[in-house]
Amino acid sequence: MELLAPINSFESLLTAHHAGADAFYAGAPHMNARKRAGSIKLNELSKIIQAAHSYGKKIYLAMNILAKDEEFSIVKKICSFSLLHGIDALIIQDLGILSFINRYYPEIPVHASTQLFAYNLNSHLILAELGVKRVILPREMRYDEIQFICQNSPLEIETFVHGAMCFSFSGMCLFSDYLYNKSGNRGECSQICRYFFETDKKHKTPFAMKDLVSDELVLKFRDIGVKSFKIEGRLRSLAYLKESVSRYRDLLD
Repeated sequence: MELLAPINSFESLLTAHHAGADAFYAGAPHMNARKRAGSIKLNELSKIIQAAHSYGKKIYLAMNILAKDEEFSIVKKICSFSLLHGIDALIIQDLGILSFINRYYPEIPVHASTQLFAYNLNSHLILAELGVKRVILPREMRYDEIQFICQNSPLEIETFVHGAMCFSFSGMCLFSDYLYNKSGNRGECSQICRYFFETDKKHKTPFAMKDLVSDELVLKFRDIGVKSFKIEGRLRSLAYLKESVSRYRDLLD
């Protein structure tokens, strides 16, 4: 079992570590789905990776957006950095990036982002053939569906246990792009679903989902073979990070 925590700075790494996280994930500079969380510069990221490994813990790098052809020089730079500094896996959404990694950086483990939307077993079988090691399941899946995948998939299974939910399917939404030319698949989602809309002369938030809380399911997830329990929150505060990681650490222990 692995308790996986979000980080966006060296301070957040220390907070998550002391709260009991087993592993961490951060956003690749300029190429991740949470650009508003700020990009960690590569020189700082190298220190974060070194610190995580010194604690005996793993760190994954999210390069989970759709890349344009002219951006593959950045993809190459991030891959070279990841290989040099021993990143434990790259989290990807783009099949073009996956093919690029397989061709030029086969030593780097790859995890399929929730935004790749590997919802069914056939998706997992194809991704296994493409060299993927782990799939992060969509948050919309039911418990019985997760159980079936765990029993039959050849891949490691990671699932979200806490944090924000998306009104669409794992970020596959055009609302932000339509209104502001800021695509969620480019890491720029404006979270329009959190906005107030006027309905029946009252302002409400009809698209705002309640946050995911899996206190009662964590041990069930453990028993069916989920490998990694993921907490969402690279846009959240250090206090949120500390409390949420501590809560699930206590549950697992």
